Amino acid sequence: MYRQHNPECRERMKESVDGMMQGYALVSHSIRVKTSKLSERMDEYRRYGFNTKYIQNWDIKKKGADYVYKNRYELYNESMKIIRSKKKGADTDFVMRWLEVPGLGIPKAAFVAQLMNGWAGCLDVHNIRKYLPDVNAKRGTPSYWQTASDSKETKLRKVKDYLAFCRMLGGSGVLWDQWCSARPLEMPELIDGEYVSSLHPQWLTA
Repeated sequence: MYRQHNPECRERMKESVDGMMQGYALVSHSIRVKTSKLSERMDEYRRYGFNTKYIQNWDIKKKGADYVYKNRYELYNESMKIIRSKKKGADTDFVMRWLEVPGLGIPKAAFVAQLMNGWAGCLDVHNIRKYLPDVNAKRGTPSYWQTASDSKETKLRKVKDYLAFCRMLGGSGVLWDQWCSARPLEMPELIDGEYVSSLHPQWLTA
């Protein structure tokens, strides 16, 4: 369906450090923000970079952006090394690396993986309501996938469990299509799933 737009996102994020940072900015801006507001947020990013008020005024997002900028070359090189390895479990390694960014839990680290290499998927509040109806979506990520203060071994176990759940649901492409289809039902200004999907590469255009 709409997932043909995802390769455009992957190309943009892989082509340069700046592309990767722009992808991270999209992920950061998507936290607790309506999809219909993301075009405005990304326009702000293109003007001000990580100095946009939407990042600077939220402490944990500011810390995350500071970390990504300070470690941008290392983070890019390590991400690309993992992607190019094509080894079994590379998606796990990728999400584990991005979990080191302050403010990114497993779902948003997995969103970076989805945008940059078509892995995983973002089980945000909308997907939690859909696929995990017994979980209180208002509280965000289910407790069994929260990783604050966890050991590396516990984080690894949770990441593997999360990725297995994404695969059970159909994988990155299916999650992408279903998420894009659902947003216009809540926000008619987003028109339809095709339009929502097409916004992603636009958001990642310098």
